[in-house]
Formats: sequence, C-alpha cells, structure tokens
Amino acid sequence: MKKSDLRTGMIVELINGDRGRVLLETKNGNIISGKDIWFSISSEYEEDLIPVRKHRTISKILIPRGNCDYGSIGVSESECKVIHLNDKVSIIIAGVETMISAESAEALKKSFNLI
Repeated sequence: MKKSDLRTGMIVELINGDRGRVLLETKNGNIISGKDIWFSISSEYEEDLIPVRKHRTISKILIPRGNCDYGSIGVSESECKVIHLNDKVSIIIAGVETMISAESAEALKKSFNLI
C-alpha cells in the first residue's frame, strides 16, 4: 500500500496502538486525526508509507465495510477490511536508518552470515 492509495475514512493504527482517521484535502491538507494524534500525511510519510519519524509507523489500515462504520475510529476489526503493514523493520546501513520488509531483512542477515 502506498500513500496515494489512502482514502478519506480509512483508519490507521500506529505501532503504539493509537488510531486516527485519514482525512484528505482538508483546509490543513491531507491529515491523520484521532483522539490523541493529529499530523500531516504529506510531511510524515514517504510514498511507500515509510514514516519520517519511527513512532509514526503504521501497523495496519482498517477500511470500514459499511457506511455506518465510518463514524468511529473505535470500530472493531471484524467490521473492516484490515491491511497489515507491520512487516517492515528498521535497519541502519552506512549510518542511515531505513525501513525494509522483514523478508528482505532476513535475506540480508543470511547473505552476511548474521544468523
């Protein structure tokens, strides 16, 4: 999933459990807004949803199945299509931290005999 795939009404859950609603084209731009969070999508994520700040890592995106489920960020996962994004891990290469898939991280470990 990419940043350009996000749609108004989707719910994102961060790795710390905070949830927020995706709101596109607001007066403040494209944002994620929830009970305890509010931030710009444009400045906080690269196109592949890798966060600029690690604590903003998205673990899953919930897409409500019915219109009435769009009203609450507390909607249960059984009422949504759930897209898991938590297969990314942080690595540091030549002093630069980046996020890669867990599968790629395992391949790197094997190629450098780190396991």
